Amino acid sequence: MKLADNIRRGRKLTGMSQLQLAQALNVQRSTVANWEGAGDVTPGADRLRRLASVLNVSFEWLATGRGEVGLPGYVHEVPAVEDVLVLEDPREIRLVMAWREAPSRVKLNLLEAAELHSSSSRRRAWNRRVG
Repeated sequence: MKLADNIRRGRKLTGMSQLQLAQALNVQRSTVANWEGAGDVTPGADRLRRLASVLNVSFEWLATGRGEVGLPGYVHEVPAVEDVLVLEDPREIRLVMAWREAPSRVKLNLLEAAELHSSSSRRRAWNRRVG
């Protein structure tokens, strides 16, 4: 099985659209389409590692087609992936998913509202006014 097929299969196993996967990886949807296409466009090793994490599949399976598709159960006990935010609170997950689907102008409003209500942001704003 080719890498493109593994990416497509992994994405479909998670129930993600190309757009959702692209947003999770901070790339364009066309990039994901190219990875899944018949051409020779492939993600680099670092992006492939992130793909495996987002798709919740083993790196070996994604890259080579060998081994188990899913991750062993113990992998979920302690997150060990660099640069990946782990969300456990269902409300936080809802917030992130809403953020990803929101238009840019709404994202700015959401960010400002969240910062306004966070204690560290209030301290920074107070320090800017006082200082």
